[in-house]
Amino acid sequence: MVVGGAWQWWQLLPIPLWLVLAMLAAHLGHGPGKRLQDRLWVEWGGPPTTIHMRWATASNLTRLADLHEAINSIVGPSLKLPSLAEEMADPSAADDIYAAAASKLIALTNSADSYPQLKGHLVWYCFRRSLFGLRRVGLVVAYAAAFVGLALALVSSIVGWERAATAGGLFIAIFGVLIAVFLHKVSSTFVREAADRYALELLKSAHTLSRN
Repeated sequence: MVVGGAWQWWQLLPIPLWLVLAMLAAHLGHGPGKRLQDRLWVEWGGPPTTIHMRWATASNLTRLADLHEAINSIVGPSLKLPSLAEEMADPSAADDIYAAAASKLIALTNSADSYPQLKGHLVWYCFRRSLFGLRRVGLVVAYAAAFVGLALALVSSIVGWERAATAGGLFIAIFGVLIAVFLHKVSSTFVREAADRYALELLKSAHTLSRN
């Protein structure tokens, strides 16, 4: 955009373009991101909800005992969470119970109207997971688009086509940012941050449900 020059509608393209890119990432990346989930859980040591229900990984046993009591009052005797001794005796069986209890909590908190903050965390987790699933493809597309922008800028310097220079600059700026984001931000840690926030919010809902 030239300061003081005539305004053109295409100068606002970056705004809707970012929105379109975000929507594409959410939809196109859902499948690849979902397929990566099991691999991520292995890397993290299990599903985040399971990790936060384990005695072995608890930083505050008193707080965890209180959480277990709240969850036990919801899931019933058939899914009673294991004690510390029971978890130590059979960690795999304990993890199965934790996963089943988490599924029960998810089913009970399915209403977006009743649990808007929880659903917000879920949306961001899915979005980050989708971005991670699209990381390789996204980098290829972003590098190609940035190269096109560079080519436009070079052509404009030869033929003096101002619009080509502007378009080239926009391509380089927008897709340069995307390259930086995919290289330095989008990672398994990036996804786990959102996953942990969702898991903790889901488990926190057990205290509300236990009082109902």
